Amino acid sequence: MPTIDAIDTLTMDHDHYDEPDSSRPPEQSMFLSRLAEAVLQIPPFIQVYCSSTSGVGAYGLLKSVSRSGLLIVIPASLPPQDVVQITIANCRSIIGKVLYCVKRSGTYRVGIVFMSRHKPEIRVGSLAVVKSLDEPFILTRGNILDVGSSRLSIFCKTTLAPGAWVRVEANGWILFGLVDAVVATSMLACCVDIHLEAAFPAASTALPVDFLGQPRELEEDRAQAAVKIA
Repeated sequence: MPTIDAIDTLTMDHDHYDEPDSSRPPEQSMFLSRLAEAVLQIPPFIQVYCSSTSGVGAYGLLKSVSRSGLLIVIPASLPPQDVVQITIANCRSIIGKVLYCVKRSGTYRVGIVFMSRHKPEIRVGSLAVVKSLDEPFILTRGNILDVGSSRLSIFCKTTLAPGAWVRVEANGWILFGLVDAVVATSMLACCVDIHLEAAFPAASTALPVDFLGQPRELEEDRAQAAVKIA
């Protein structure tokens, strides 16, 4: 499945992404179309859209999430200290600041620090959907056993292993973390302990997918965004 390697290959000779233009050469338009196809083949739950006050906007790949920020890979450069709006698939948009932007193999690794954090409200017993963010992208369903400020325990049947980076959807929240332990409780199920890194309210609609057009803002984001993103 094409992921970051496909984007790297396509962007090797293109350093910046812009809006489509009628005067753009045919080969550049073809490049944008191929890049759109590569991005849309990224598993949807690790897609991101990033737009900045400097006018740059691009789709890309979520590489990692920590308590203080995240790392994304996009085909466009962002200046350090730029304020950006990030939309992770099916999450409400968040505001952050660019810490660094490094070009590597034709794409840009962008480190972004959060300007605010969310405290999730998860109920014990709630249904949880757990998705591994590394291939083969394991999907697991279970129930919340215990919730802490930085930990989550889920009762489920799974082949996840300690060290797996996961995304958990429960009670209208989307959480990211690392599997600390998988303890068998029977022949059919186990308890998965997850160290939580970050949490985001779930959006009412999915991540926009109109790669070659203007980003479609969510109604909730329009009402709540403290910073206007051009």
